[in-house]
Amino acid sequence: AEGDAIRAQSPLNRVATPEEVAYAVLFLASAGAEFMTGCILDVNGASYLRT
Repeated sequence: AEGDAIRAQSPLNRVATPEEVAYAVLFLASAGAEFMTGCILDVNGASYLRT
């Protein structure tokens, strides 16, 4: 299935939970991110590390 192929591409062998994505959104909306500009925050379980 397509979901299995997506999970296989992730070093964590799973996709993010809604809560994990929400944590990233909460960070971006917080004062901790107020100095961030032009940044890409990847919430992908390090799947970009696959070669």
